[in-house]
Amino acid sequence: MAAKLEDSSSELYERCTTAALSSPEGRAKIFGQDELLKMGVVDSAQALLELLQGLMDAQLVRLMQMDGKICYALRTKDDATKCVGATGRSRLEAD
Repeated sequence: MAAKLEDSSSELYERCTTAALSSPEGRAKIFGQDELLKMGVVDSAQALLELLQGLMDAQLVRLMQMDGKICYALRTKDDATKCVGATGRSRLEAD
């Protein structure tokens, strides 16, 4: 089960990266829950939240709020690696 969750998380991250790089915003693209669900990696909000939690734990995704809605932004794998080793203030500086 854990391997499938990890595979699905990786697939979601890759699809988001592709979508971001092909968008006018590039890596600065912000994703909403509906947009992430439309990518077809999972079929429910609950399953999506599980994948996003794994990506947030790995520092690959940042949770944000815009216009009162929860949204998500990607970090590069290099930036995520830096954040994993960082704490508190230095993690904020990495963003």
